[in-house]
Amino acid sequence: MKTTVTKFVSADRTIQPSLRESIRRVSAVGVAALLMLTVAGCSDSTVSPTDSTSSPDGSSSVSPAKLVDSPYAEIPQSLVEAAKKEKGEVLWYESAQEVQVQPLIKAFTEKYPFAKVKHVTLLGTDVSSRVLQETAAGAATADIATSGASTIFALNEQGVLSSVDWITAGIPKQLVNNDYSILQIGQPYGIVYNPELVTGEDIPSTWEDLLDPKWKDKKICTWLHATPLANLVTVWGPSKTQDFVNKLVDQRPAVLPSSKCAQDIGAGIEPIGIDNAQNFKRAQVAGAPVAMIFPDPASLDLLVSTIPKNAANPETAKLFLSWLATKEGSDLYEKDVFRGNPLLPDSAAHKLLSGLKLAAWPLEESAEYLTWVDKFTKQLHGVQ
Repeated sequence: MKTTVTKFVSADRTIQPSLRESIRRVSAVGVAALLMLTVAGCSDSTVSPTDSTSSPDGSSSVSPAKLVDSPYAEIPQSLVEAAKKEKGEVLWYESAQEVQVQPLIKAFTEKYPFAKVKHVTLLGTDVSSRVLQETAAGAATADIATSGASTIFALNEQGVLSSVDWITAGIPKQLVNNDYSILQIGQPYGIVYNPELVTGEDIPSTWEDLLDPKWKDKKICTWLHATPLANLVTVWGPSKTQDFVNKLVDQRPAVLPSSKCAQDIGAGIEPIGIDNAQNFKRAQVAGAPVAMIFPDPASLDLLVSTIPKNAANPETAKLFLSWLATKEGSDLYEKDVFRGNPLLPDSAAHKLLSGLKLAAWPLEESAEYLTWVDKFTKQLHGVQ
């Protein structure tokens, strides 16, 4: 009988916190799949702060992020009244599965019966492609687009996003990136393993443990898109990260689409690999034997929300986003969609990440981030 592991194991966690302020800029910092999970395996070791980083050509720098509590949203009645005047259905582009978001939407529409929300599952750059195509055609597009910080940054560069007074919509100032986006959620990456195949001293505690010769030749899986590796640059710096990626490539890992690694590990195809918490939780809920640790630093992908200029229902969109930042909305998002916001103090995400150094790119450094993603992705492609 297969065993389902129901806890994250976290290694080297007593590190000086790092997420929001020195990043003024960081977008969403949520964590997927953390509710109902127990954090264990904490150590008392301390890691000193790292230096700022630079791009491959040495042109710019990034500092690690700092985690600071944010209050929950308080929805003004004026926003509710404005939303009541809109008769359409809020269209929400986001990457979660339909079955996951329906309980969340149901809770919102029960609280605000006049509001309707339709969720459309779109991954990564598909969000920006759809918004740009619809806007160019002069058609209505998403009322809300939720995606990676670099994707939303690129959309803003195209001039297709609304300028919003988020504070008057009840959004706490700590969650406001700028006039076009707010911190919504995030995806932490770590090491997923099959506890039926990886036991005892073989269980990893650091990223470098993946470089052990016993994991050579398709015994590790990792993402085809090198997002989790590129994030490490913000804490480790270019030299250390590049050395790690070179050695990881030498391990000849199985390079897989983003949704497949945790599934493969649960099926015993590869015993260990790099994946995010949401994919881990999906595999776990399906009954697969998987466990996960978050080494220091925790690689974090940042997700933000925005309202396009061609949105048909901008007031109801603001109401929904503000509700997602309330305790009720954020708790349900974390429970149903396996995504949370660690800036919200009662979230399981906050409890996990408040003691970890976070490797996350600031919004305004999106171009540099994409340079590293492209560089490391090409190296991984060479493995195939």
